[in-house]
Amino acid sequence: MLGTFERALGEASGEIIFLADQDDIWREDKVEKMKAMFLSCANVTLVISDASIIDAEGRIIGKSQFQT
Repeated sequence: MLGTFERALGEASGEIIFLADQDDIWREDKVEKMKAMFLSCANVTLVISDASIIDAEGRIIGKSQFQT
C-alpha cells in the first residue's frame, strides 16, 4: 500500500493534494477549510485533520485519531 501512495504522490501535479482511503467520509467543509489554511499562510506546507471512527450508519463509535 505504501508504494501506491508513493506512486500517486509522484504522479500528482496540483498545488494542493488530498489523500483519502476508499472508506473515508469527509465533512462537507473539509476541502474549503483545508484550502483556507494553505491560503492564510505562505509557509504552510502540510495540513492534517482528525478523524472519528463511525459505524455503517455514521454514528461515532470510537475515539478520535488524535485522542489517546
